[in-house]
Amino acid sequence: MLTNHKSGKNQRRINSLPNEILLEIFKYVSPADLILNLSLVCHRWRLLVLDPTVWQCKSIRDADIQDTLKVLYFAPTLQSVDITSSDPDGVYEALNHGQKNLNTLKVHFLKNCFTVPQMCALLSRFPNLSQLDIQIPAATQEVQIFNALKSLRLEELRLTGEVSDAHKLVDALLDCESLKKLDLSECRLVLHDHHLARLFCGRAWLTLRLVTHFVTEDGYEVIGGCPSLQDLALVKCRNLSVGALNQLTALTNLSVLTITENCALSGPALANFFNTDTMGKLVKVDFTVYRYTKTRLNLGYSPIWSSPDS
Repeated sequence: MLTNHKSGKNQRRINSLPNEILLEIFKYVSPADLILNLSLVCHRWRLLVLDPTVWQCKSIRDADIQDTLKVLYFAPTLQSVDITSSDPDGVYEALNHGQKNLNTLKVHFLKNCFTVPQMCALLSRFPNLSQLDIQIPAATQEVQIFNALKSLRLEELRLTGEVSDAHKLVDALLDCESLKKLDLSECRLVLHDHHLARLFCGRAWLTLRLVTHFVTEDGYEVIGGCPSLQDLALVKCRNLSVGALNQLTALTNLSVLTITENCALSGPALANFFNTDTMGKLVKVDFTVYRYTKTRLNLGYSPIWSSPDS
């Protein structure tokens, strides 16, 4: 009884606060607690919880929330969404509910993904997106998605899935003039030297993560001609040669370098590469180089292992 009396007394005290004070307090409460707990206290609190001013700087990450779709659905507005789901239709409905004005959207699906019409509608609904991470559906209407991307003021883009027309994708990326960070490392597409030449034309990239299976030394020379690069990943670069690797020493601002699935580089070549002044400044290195013998390269700051070719 004493506990109930104190609880009721405390509730009366907080309910005596004006709406403006409660709104300020609610800004420091997590999205899950707002929707799943505070909104159930009373009618007044529910109205305050759904006030857009409470949500303007809030983000939803499914790592922090159990009932993600419910919270996402009832949130009146949000700054960013980063979720993994197996329900594309549920996510689509939740994103369309309310007056959300996202600047970051990262959605990953365990199976299936948004349809082309759904994705185009979402991109049109959120014109202020600056960061986007989505899966391209396996469909022939991918050009519609690329056209929708052109209208956005993106600064950072990550695409996964399959792209059948790399030329159309590059066209769309070039129209995103504010784009500085691009990750296509998990995108199934074929990039050639001429695609890279167009992609780098007049663009000061900060981050590039690309599948370079079909890129030759000429393409790597184009990459080496972009001194603004800070984070570079060359994925499935099986034919990256010593000459092509040395083109990267011109990247004086590079701090993160990833090279995977390479079969052409030798231990001495790698050692010489990392002993250059430019590469000696790297703060993070991730190398996967396949050799017939296991060799450890002791480069001082980051040991690199090569494993037997499978």
